[in-house]
Amino acid sequence: DQIKFLKSEIWSFIRKEIPDVELHIYGAYCKEKHFQLSDPKNGFYIRGYADDAFEVISKSKVLLAPLRFGAGVKGKLIESMLTGTPSVTTSIGKEGIVENKDKWSGAVFDNPKEFSKAAVNLYLNEIDWENAVEKASEIINNKFLKTLYYDKFNFLLKDKLRNLKKCRSENLLGSILNYHTNRSTKFMSMWIESKNKQ
Repeated sequence: DQIKFLKSEIWSFIRKEIPDVELHIYGAYCKEKHFQLSDPKNGFYIRGYADDAFEVISKSKVLLAPLRFGAGVKGKLIESMLTGTPSVTTSIGKEGIVENKDKWSGAVFDNPKEFSKAAVNLYLNEIDWENAVEKASEIINNKFLKTLYYDKFNFLLKDKLRNLKKCRSENLLGSILNYHTNRSTKFMSMWIESKNKQ
């Protein structure tokens, strides 16, 4: 969805404003139909799997993530902050990272035209780009540092381990899943035994 959205509604505007700019799209699960969307003549490249996503992001000037659906914290957007690469995303992209789009390390827009303008501005405007890098550092330091959560997580984990029997007895869904996992193993072993007899 992002590739089609970028190609049909965003990239032509960006390329018109910055004629020599290139967009390199990476993804672990690219299929042939995705690679067919490559358009080198217009600086639009589908690259597929990246050996080191962190390295690819760190060498980029701006990360574009026009997410129209999804849930949870988006790892690549966190990685862009860790590498000091500003990003342009949507309200779906910023979910779970910042509440207010003005606090984002780059820009947040759902409208394709505004999204495109923000990407062009970040690419060309050095002051806005540097401000976005500073915001990234603030977000990482205020929300995602290991030291902020390690002690609390460690306490909760040790507490669960001390009271493991009680935790398991109160976890109905876990009990159901455990029961069915063991049942499937039983039937798989019966199938293997039957197969081996033949």
